[in-house]
Amino acid sequence: MPTVFQKRKFNPNTFDLILPMKKKIELLSCTTAIYFLAFCLLSAQENPKFSLWLGAGQFKFDLAGTGDAFLTTLRGDYSISKHVLAEIGVGYVSTEQQAFIFLVDVPYFIHEVQIQGQLDLRAFRPYVGLGFGGLLNVQSEDALFQYDAWKASYTGAIGFRLFPVSSFGIRGEFRLRGMDWAFPDAVFHFSSSSLELTGSLGVRF
Repeated sequence: MPTVFQKRKFNPNTFDLILPMKKKIELLSCTTAIYFLAFCLLSAQENPKFSLWLGAGQFKFDLAGTGDAFLTTLRGDYSISKHVLAEIGVGYVSTEQQAFIFLVDVPYFIHEVQIQGQLDLRAFRPYVGLGFGGLLNVQSEDALFQYDAWKASYTGAIGFRLFPVSSFGIRGEFRLRGMDWAFPDAVFHFSSSSLELTGSLGVRF
């Protein structure tokens, strides 16, 4: 919930602090650089098995209020075997959340990793995935109502990849995201969540 310059109890699931904008940008940039440096190092191997996907879609959220927002994503996956993939990804979404009688714009930078299992049916490859990551609040530091700077998230996904030609792909996916895990009070309870429906275009190399 939003606060106006009041001390809040630390929550290890949300890292409940208000970071200056400069620190947020530094953290965002470093995280993105680490993800894609790892991606590039792996792709330098012989016989690379990588795909890079640019996507967009709907972000249905239940945070401090509910609503829909536009989500953009950039994801890369590596085929560990014929049926197992490792994925890293980033995204951006701007949500409208409730603060008393006001609606406040709260943008998030998303980063996450997943392990996915797929059926290799030649051009058509359905998959499921499980992963974790976080949402970094990139609100302006002078915003009147400040929200949690960080939300840890846990994800489950179901979708498909379709390769009409060997180097080009189309992807569709449902991704369920749980945030603010209440463990140990309630093992399967999340106080915030989102459902994401995205479509992506990708290349393999």
